[in-house]
Amino acid sequence: STNILIGNDGTIPLTVIASSPLANQTGVSPDLTQISVTFNQNVAGASLATATMTGPNVTGLTYSQGDGTPQVVFNINGSLQPSQNYTVTIPGSATVAGGTNTLGSDYVYSFTTAAPPPPLAVIATSPASNQTGVSPDLSQISVTFNQNVSAASLATATMTGANVTGLTYSQGDGTPQVIFNINGSVQPLQTYTATIPAAATVASGTNTLGSDYVFNFTTAAEVPPSPNPVLNPSFEQ
Repeated sequence: STNILIGNDGTIPLTVIASSPLANQTGVSPDLTQISVTFNQNVAGASLATATMTGPNVTGLTYSQGDGTPQVVFNINGSLQPSQNYTVTIPGSATVAGGTNTLGSDYVYSFTTAAPPPPLAVIATSPASNQTGVSPDLSQISVTFNQNVSAASLATATMTGANVTGLTYSQGDGTPQVIFNINGSVQPLQTYTATIPAAATVASGTNTLGSDYVFNFTTAAEVPPSPNPVLNPSFEQ
């Protein structure tokens, strides 16, 4: 590892020994709001005023903290975007604290942000879409997403059809599979339509379904009760 030198006799070159994110790092969170740069000596914050950062939706850097220490933190002006490359430039005029020795030449490094999460999507339902012969005794439906989902975002899910007034969330908050109770009683030989709202949102995120997911199913005929057995009147014990 590289030792950080406290103090300087004017002969030790000022160098960058670390950064966060790292040079050429990939998969950096687009939620990042600060970067840090670590030098081999204490550095004067004022000498870093022209540090900059370029890339989509970013206008530069603002010094935040670290004057007189080896590690300096900058705020990012703007917001990082997914799957983009950003370039940071630390000026050659960066100077040791209490001295005159400088970096000498710009220190330039880049990093790349992570790809956005996949769109929220419905991958399965129970009953299945367009399923026929569904039991008229059905009292719940389930919807499975490709990511964990927030139950609160499903408040407007609904179901229409004979003798049914809608859906009520039952369980599954923060998981991929959500279960709803059917408000009413499903009837035989009827088609029902369930609508999952476009506002459905991933848990701990902002990615939404985007458009309503609508599916139908049709119930089976009511099964007639079994007839009572007929005793053979000729049967004798």
